[in-house]
Amino acid sequence: MVHFTTEENVAVASLWAKVNVEVVGGESLARLLIVCPWTQRFFDSFGNLYSESAIMGNPKVKVYGRKVLNSFGNAIKHMDDLKGTFADLSELHCDKLHVDPENFRLLGNMILIVLATHFSKEFTPQMQAAWQKLTNAVANALTHKYH
Repeated sequence: MVHFTTEENVAVASLWAKVNVEVVGGESLARLLIVCPWTQRFFDSFGNLYSESAIMGNPKVKVYGRKVLNSFGNAIKHMDDLKGTFADLSELHCDKLHVDPENFRLLGNMILIVLATHFSKEFTPQMQAAWQKLTNAVANALTHKYH
């Protein structure tokens, strides 16, 4: 289990309170699909993902990105039990969707980049460290059911 300090909890929560989940979620998923195009295979039902502009403007990417980032909101509420919080999602991604677990880390990196872009002054090295710890812990929790 990952232990978050009081300072890390405060840092994560303070930035999260300012996050526009729809915007940051959509941009994070779009970046993943653009920067790591092999991840597009999990999103066949999203339609046109053939160019950067198509991905950035795709409403399904934005909706699913919001859904993904909302799960981070759930993680922030349960930072003391991330494995339990993500147990069902871990099983789904492992057993049914067969997602490469490395993709969780890649998405976490995209979230960090988008947060840094939107909150450049507030995204200090300490803030980044707290969020990096969280995204890594969420990625680890999502891989818990993998064999």
